[in-house]
Amino acid sequence: MAEARNIHLQQLCVRLQNYTEEVRRLFASYSPVQLNWKPHETSWSIAQCIDHIIISDQQYFKNIKKAIDQTITGALTEKKPYRPGCIARFSIYAQRPGFLLKFKTAPSFRPSARTEGKKILEDFILHEQELLVLIKKCDGWDINTIKLYSPANSHLKFSLGECFSILVTHQERHLHQARSVSQRVEFPKGIQA
Repeated sequence: MAEARNIHLQQLCVRLQNYTEEVRRLFASYSPVQLNWKPHETSWSIAQCIDHIIISDQQYFKNIKKAIDQTITGALTEKKPYRPGCIARFSIYAQRPGFLLKFKTAPSFRPSARTEGKKILEDFILHEQELLVLIKKCDGWDINTIKLYSPANSHLKFSLGECFSILVTHQERHLHQARSVSQRVEFPKGIQA
């Protein structure tokens, strides 16, 4: 598939490709014990951080695919550069690593109970490819105008561009969280797969 022409979508694609490589580089050699290790009972493991990304994004994918399917027949062409609205700007900012406020994860967005860390990593790689396809499919469209409801809050509507930005920034937050787990002093070392 060709590179995205829309500069905003191009940047998101590059970030996603970097995240995929980072997950491979940092976590592929970890053992199941390391991938499932949790600093505290209420904390998430590396595998859970990544599983949460997949679960959360999949809920957005349903709405994104619906918006794409409804738009495909009369795709709106891009008129102006991407510009997020006020609520979306806050949502994107709040997803960044290091944001001081913590949000309680809704039950439907929590990581599953599965403990196959290696399978979760494989699923993440496939997941990233699916998100890249969705982003590139919208290239050339007016990503400011096409709207969809947020699965996190049915009272909020975001544009496609805003949704993609929220998802990518949300990934950044939880990959940072996964990295932090592996950097803890008590993290099990030397048990590489």
